Amino acid sequence: MNLTETPLSQEYKYKGRIINLRVDEARLPNGAKATREVIEHPGGVCVAALTDEGELLFVRQFRYPYQEVIPEIPAGKLTPGEDPLECGKRELQEETGAAAARYEFLGKLYPSPGYCGEIIYMYMATGLTYGEMNPDEDEFLEVERIPLEKAAAMVLDGTITDPKEGITKSAQYALEAFGIHEPDADKLTPFIGPPLIDSFQEFYHMPPEQAALAVKKYRERFEQVGWLENLLYDGMDSLLRGLQSAGCRLAVASSKPTVFVERILNHFGIADCFAVVVGSELSGARTKKEEVVQEALRQLFGASRPAPHTAAMIGDRRFDVEGAKAHQLDSIGVAYGYALPGELQQAGADFIVESVEELTALLMQ
Repeated sequence: MNLTETPLSQEYKYKGRIINLRVDEARLPNGAKATREVIEHPGGVCVAALTDEGELLFVRQFRYPYQEVIPEIPAGKLTPGEDPLECGKRELQEETGAAAARYEFLGKLYPSPGYCGEIIYMYMATGLTYGEMNPDEDEFLEVERIPLEKAAAMVLDGTITDPKEGITKSAQYALEAFGIHEPDADKLTPFIGPPLIDSFQEFYHMPPEQAALAVKKYRERFEQVGWLENLLYDGMDSLLRGLQSAGCRLAVASSKPTVFVERILNHFGIADCFAVVVGSELSGARTKKEEVVQEALRQLFGASRPAPHTAAMIGDRRFDVEGAKAHQLDSIGVAYGYALPGELQQAGADFIVESVEELTALLMQ
């Protein structure tokens, strides 16, 4: 099958010091025409510099587009015709003062292939020796060492997958059993995230005994078809495998029963990305997010605690942020899930991203 798009015309809208912006007209494989907006970028190099103590060198610097200080591995822009390895050596020395005895090419990363021509060449550097930093005049950096074994605990619903159809239809089914007709599925999206029994009590004022029966009715449908009414967010598979390849240990920490979490992960072919999968029990035990996170950390780290800024909780609701804070973890709120307006900000998430692409940029930098 021919997938090639053929350029027909190009018009530059902006030419800058780092990027150019052009608008192309292209012919599609079916013969139709389409407009393509393209950012030209010379490409770059990033270096994962590993110390003899098993730590990665990071640099912290203020990034103007985000208006915040961000930790990154050493990286820089290629000059025209420059060998990527030589660029990596230069950037490592300038930003950290380190030189490496050995470099290993890890591959190429296409960060935004839909509109940007940037290619990032990735290297691993070992056998480090240390000298003086030599940053550019407009660079203000701090070097930080972070243990290689980092961990990220991720929520399933609203973060890895979009479960709206299965959860809301199963909630409708349960409510119908109690004579409550709720035709508007959007009114039931607050069920995504917190323990089900809490949602039935909070939103429909059920006493605890009735709420427990409603949970049973919900699971009656969810176990049959609801768990299949689910979508993996675009770009999530690539993100998970990229984190796994980078040496990050991943866990799922969900209020959903573990049996359903495992079934969904296997269905989407991503179960192998996770070292640990923790959910609630069908008996109703371990439904609070702080309890789920505690068990995930126990399975990841045993009796020890992760070093500061080496583990993060990623989720779309305030319960996930609260679970992170209960265990002194960094928290990343994903606004593409089902948080209410301002919910993640009010909960005090350390970072908030609007898309899987932004989450990838934050975690893979």
